[in-house]
Amino acid sequence: MIRIGREALRCLLARRGVTFQRKTTWKEPTDPDCDAKFDRIEQVLDHFPDRTFAFDEWPSPY
Repeated sequence: MIRIGREALRCLLARRGVTFQRKTTWKEPTDPDCDAKFDRIEQVLDHFPDRTFAFDEWPSPY
């Protein structure tokens, strides 16, 4: 087994033209009406607890 540190791996990949980046797991919404929309969803769920919502978190670029 060969062990290599994070910085050594980054340098090795950089020499080959590959960037070493951490995976991001959260994105902040860019919709200026996002808070109002979430408030509306919460209001509907409070008044109609059997209601179901289905939506994508982010629109598809395609």
